[in-house]
Amino acid sequence: MGLAADLTPTSNGYATVRFLTSPHRGRIATMAGLPERGPRVPIVRLRAETGQAVYRAERNTARLGSFVVVGPNRDTVSPYADRLLETRTIKEAAVRQYPRGCAARDPGNWTG
Repeated sequence: MGLAADLTPTSNGYATVRFLTSPHRGRIATMAGLPERGPRVPIVRLRAETGQAVYRAERNTARLGSFVVVGPNRDTVSPYADRLLETRTIKEAAVRQYPRGCAARDPGNWTG
C-alpha cells in the first residue's frame, strides 16, 4: 500500500472488436467470409454454427461471434475491421412464427 504504480506503457498499438450479429430471427443456413486468426486478427470467436437458431441482436446473448483487430494506429485498425465485417456473409433461413392465438395446424396464418 502506498507505493506508486508503474504507468510505463508496455506496448504501443491499437485494438478494436467487431461483433457478428443477425438482423432478424432465423436459422443459420450458411456462414462464409469470416476472418481467420493471424497477426492482425489475433482473436476470432464463433458462438453459432450452421443450423442453429439465431435472433435479432437485441441483447449480448444474441451475438453470433466476434473478432479483434490490432495494428499500429487507430487510422488503420478500424477501417480494416470494418472491411472484414463487410466481407462476411451469414445467411439465415426464415423461421416460421405463430401469431398469438393461431393454431399450429393453420399455416395460412403464419408469418416469417
